[in-house]
Amino acid sequence: MSFIEARSLVKKYHKVKALDEVSFEIEEGTVFGILGPNGAGKSTAILMLSTLLKPDEGEILYNGSSTIKNPGILRPILGLVPQDIALYQNLSAKENLEFWGRIYGVKEPLLTSRISEIARLVGLSDRLRDKVDTLSGGMKRRLNIAAALIHKPRVIIMDEPTVGIDAQSRKYIISAIKQLNAEGSTIIYTSHYIDEVESLCHKITILDRGRVIACGNKEELRRKSGVREKITIELDSNDENKHQIIPEVLAAFPDSEVTQDDRMVEVVTDELSTKLSKILNVFDRNNVKVAQVNIDKPNLEKIYFSLIENKAEAAD
Repeated sequence: MSFIEARSLVKKYHKVKALDEVSFEIEEGTVFGILGPNGAGKSTAILMLSTLLKPDEGEILYNGSSTIKNPGILRPILGLVPQDIALYQNLSAKENLEFWGRIYGVKEPLLTSRISEIARLVGLSDRLRDKVDTLSGGMKRRLNIAAALIHKPRVIIMDEPTVGIDAQSRKYIISAIKQLNAEGSTIIYTSHYIDEVESLCHKITILDRGRVIACGNKEELRRKSGVREKITIELDSNDENKHQIIPEVLAAFPDSEVTQDDRMVEVVTDELSTKLSKILNVFDRNNVKVAQVNIDKPNLEKIYFSLIENKAEAAD
């Protein structure tokens, strides 16, 4: 049984389907990413997962129980970091955290210790007495996250937490997410920064026009995208045997694309990690000297855009 499961979620705004039969599963203790272009349905999905919006159809389950019928089973252990800043500008950072702590039912002396702990986590220990309206945009983002963590939630939903901030604040936030996950928190994360999702998330759902076009870890997404991996093998320029190698590689790996010039051989293939040693064995068996090996694994950005483009071509 999945920790959190979305089943066939549908949401319509007038005649437009913001979500159209969206399903996915989130395992406990993982970072789950949601990617997609503007208008893909990410915000609608986040609102549903946080129990703030009901679907027209479908179900969301937390440990097998419906959060739609009974949102109270999830809310006490949920921390929501909205894209918009949800802070009182005329209060100090500490007063904001005290306010949200009391809203979540955190009592003294635990509240004081939690404020100190969370302030250290987001790098604001020395700014707790400062009013929010004197803080930089990045510091406000960090405080916004701290407010959502004050009650030590098991599930944390973060909607674009690093949008429009400075590099230092982004570093603090990414570090905090990794630490929270290492301590056992389940995190649901949306971002326009694909590199963040790639570095943080164990599993990713890609939405486009309200539908799931792919879901899985990076390798599963790569296979679905059709994007292949490449190994470039630089040859010893003085090796007389180097021109005989392509037929051998093709014979050993007929599903791969192999090209060669005077200096190198390129092999484009799938499952490179399982084939690399076998490819190099072919060179060794044929007494072809290898000077250098370079591996090009496609990043998530390339995989993402391939999936989006494939979806658009299929729709046409």
